[in-house]
Amino acid sequence: AELYYKNEDFGKAAIIWSELKENTLAANAFIKANDPEQAAIHFENSGNWNKAGECYLNLLKYSKAADCFNSANNFMQAANIYYNLRDLDRTINLLQKIEKNNPDYKQATFLLGKIFYQQNFFNLSKIKLAESISDEPVNADNIEAYYIIADCHSHMGDFAESVRIYDQILSYDFSYRDVLQLREIAVKDKTELKPVESRYNETGIIRDLLQLQ
Repeated sequence: AELYYKNEDFGKAAIIWSELKENTLAANAFIKANDPEQAAIHFENSGNWNKAGECYLNLLKYSKAADCFNSANNFMQAANIYYNLRDLDRTINLLQKIEKNNPDYKQATFLLGKIFYQQNFFNLSKIKLAESISDEPVNADNIEAYYIIADCHSHMGDFAESVRIYDQILSYDFSYRDVLQLREIAVKDKTELKPVESRYNETGIIRDLLQLQ
């Protein structure tokens, strides 16, 4: 196998290592042989779930990739895939496994808040999005969270708070989405107490799954 590998006959090397149950060596050789399917299988057999997940992503086998990342306790990666597959129950379950000391916690709380908003759980959404902001002023990274929180307040009838948050957004980016118009509506709704329809437009948020690697 080593001689085949040195001579760049990676397929034959991979087959021999596979027969010898040298799964990691076989998997890497299968990658060199441009056989990601077998590479994924052998990475799974070796317990290298992250590498297996990456192979399945390249094969566009998203559910398998998510399962592998879940097995690796890479909950954020798995959740992002399930979210793009619109499997929201699994997404929520995985996001809630991410603890505060995890570097992905801020991203996880933001995505949870967005999902709760999409499911019309406006108070839950507001709680998680506020947690993701962590009292930071409006900036490029959290402006979307502020935008959704403001609309949550409108849905809950707290138009004064909605206007206050829209003002924070406008002070940072006066042309952000349709905030100026929404502020005017919220001011009017504050006076007339009209019911609010969902205004959140998610166009352009769904990412290419291949870029989740």
